[in-house]
Parts: sequence; structure tokens; C-alpha cells
Amino acid sequence: MKSRLRASEEYERVWSEVGSLVDRQISDGNTDVTSILSEMLVGPTKRFLSGRRFRHYYRKVGIHLDQDAQPVERIAVRDGAYRVVPFGGFSDEQVITTLVDFLAAHGDDFDCVVELGSGTGRNLFALFHAARKRFSNEIEWHACELTEAGRKISETLHGLCPDMNLSIHPFDYHNPDLSFLQSGRNVLFFTVHSIEQITELSPALFDLMLTRSAKCSCCHFEPVGWQFDEHLRERRRQQDARAQRMSRSLTRRLRKVGRALDIVFKTRFDLGFPGIDLTRNDIGRSHRVSRNAAAWSARAEYNTNIVSLLDGLEADARITIEREDLNVYGINPFNATSIIQWSKKTG
Repeated sequence: MKSRLRASEEYERVWSEVGSLVDRQISDGNTDVTSILSEMLVGPTKRFLSGRRFRHYYRKVGIHLDQDAQPVERIAVRDGAYRVVPFGGFSDEQVITTLVDFLAAHGDDFDCVVELGSGTGRNLFALFHAARKRFSNEIEWHACELTEAGRKISETLHGLCPDMNLSIHPFDYHNPDLSFLQSGRNVLFFTVHSIEQITELSPALFDLMLTRSAKCSCCHFEPVGWQFDEHLRERRRQQDARAQRMSRSLTRRLRKVGRALDIVFKTRFDLGFPGIDLTRNDIGRSHRVSRNAAAWSARAEYNTNIVSLLDGLEADARITIEREDLNVYGINPFNATSIIQWSKKTG
């Protein structure tokens, strides 16, 4: 199980690097928030998807690669299937488009927009800039983030768009606190690849979301399409049970050895990711997308239970699940995003 400390340390480091990028943009005279938001996504994503392990799969599907040059094409997930697409064009516009469309249909119903696990705040600021001409400035925006580095970036970006009615809050999925919300508010919550970091999410989170609001809806953009497959869920349970039977000291030793071997193999050999397979025949097809996502999730100790928690809440007549679109898109082809939308039952 992924610990709170490990996730916090990992993302303090990641967001600190992004913070340096933001600071450089501003010191170079770039104060356009939308431009900075684009740089925050494009630069790190290029480096990530240019890595040796991804190149392994690019070669397997027939993408031509020069030794030191950036790839011309990459693998992505689009509408549930693997595709070969141009290497550029990194965008998670599905998040913003979905939320803008939702607000267009229901915007007058909500006082607050809250992102849980907001990271740098990039999604929240992108949504604000996409929606600002269409909706009232009276909407309250809330960025809820565990890491200090992430909250600091949100503060920096807020300084560039002070007309945004934004509040930034420390937030921990392991000990959720929504006391910053006045009771009786109408709230749109959303999450973007943040619940993925919580191996077993507590139902207390949803209890708080439902009890702190008069009306609430939530859109989850999370890599959980594999959780709809009972065979893949059972395989993950077995993997986690085997891991738990191993002694902690042995696990730590194996992790150290594994990291050392990982460095050697990544440096000297052209290997992919454990448990993930992809061939030329899989392009244009969907059957391996969830299977590879389950392997990626197990490798990273990602979430295992959000789908079952939401199903339980619907069975108890506390929420209505309004949308479940699986593996809609994937910038990382092995961690495809699914969209789940639900609303609180009232009356």
C-alpha cells in the first residue's frame, strides 16, 4: 500500500521542479497564465514520454526512432483504444471541456468549485480561464492539496489572476477535512489523477462531501477503467495479498535491489515496464488498455476501490452515478483516464 509519506515526498519533489519552471517563466517576463499552464504540461510530459522504456513500445508498434532525437510519433489512448499520434499536442482538454460543459448546463446551481488533490492548481486555473466569460465571478474556487510545493505554485499563479476568487487549503485524502466549506453550499467537486495515489480510499471522504453540502456533484478523471473488470480486480487483490505476506524488511531490501537493477537495465537494455505488453496488432484496439492500466496501477500501488465505493453509495441511495466512460483518453498510454460523474441524491 502506498503510504501518505511516500506520496508526499514524491510529489514535493515533482512539484518543486515544476515550481522552478514557473519561476523561470515569470522571471523571463511571461505573465500570461494560459501560456505558463501549457509549459507546465508540455515540458515534463515530453521528457517523460521520450524515456527509454516508452521508446521500447514505440519500436514494438513500428514507430521510427532516431537514436538521440525526440520521437516524431507516440502511443496514446483515444476513445478507449490505442492510437499512434504525433508526438506533440499534449493536452488534457477532456478535463476542461467536460467541466465547462457541466457548468454550462448546471452553473447556476453551484456556489463553489473544489478540486481535491489539486497539485499545482493547473487544472483549476485552466478551468477558470475557460469558464470566466460564461459564468459569474461570484463562484468560489478552492484548491485542496497535500504538498506545500503544490500549494506554493497555486499561490504564484493566483498572483497573476487576482480576479479569481480562490482559496488554497492543505488537504490530505488520508485524513480529509472540508471544514473550509460553509455548510449548506452547492458544490462541484472534481479530481484529476489524485485519487489514483490513494491505494485504499476511505469512505469518510464521500461522507464529508455529502454532509458538508446542500447539493453536490463530482467529476472524477481517474485511471480506474480496469476496476470495472472483476478478473483484473481479483488479480490485483492476489498481488496485494502476496505483497503483504512478505516481511517489511525483506520488501525494503528487494525494493533497494530492484531500484539498483532498474537503473542498470534502463541504462543498458531496451526494456519496457513489468507486466505491460503492446504490439503492432494492438493499435486501434481496446482489449489491452485496461489490462495494461491494471499492471501500471499495481506497479505504482495506485487506487483499488473508488469504483466499489461509488457503487455502494449508489446502492444506499445516497448518490446517482450519471456517467461512466472508461479509458476515454491517455497521454500516458498505460494509465488511461476514465470519467465518472455522480450527484448527491436530495429529497
